[in-house]
Amino acid sequence: MLDIAIICLTAAIYHEARGEPLIGQRAVAEVIINRVESKHWPNTICEVVKQKNQFSFYDEKKPKRILNWEAEAVAFTIASNYIIYGSQGIVSGATCYTTLEINNSWTQHYQVLKKIGSHKFIDCLRKKR
Repeated sequence: MLDIAIICLTAAIYHEARGEPLIGQRAVAEVIINRVESKHWPNTICEVVKQKNQFSFYDEKKPKRILNWEAEAVAFTIASNYIIYGSQGIVSGATCYTTLEINNSWTQHYQVLKKIGSHKFIDCLRKKR
């Protein structure tokens, strides 16, 4: 099961954040790990990644291919480290993220914890007061 978890996490990092700085790619991995560790999402990496309407790369109908093997190798290394060592505190508490350029109305109800690259990382379990 560990091998498939690495594949799922690598795919998510690659397709969701390959153009981001390394810390941004790690933050995307951390959101997925944070979800796995939460009782509010499925308890495996692949189930989190494949959950309906959660990650755009998985929801889109067209198949996703790896076109940049160097970026895939970076994503694989990040995925392996997160699976072995767990959350690394880059975006502690973040369970969602979205791009800065898209105005998602749901994000106004939650606290943005950190902005990294073109993403903002959010604790989507705690509404603003």
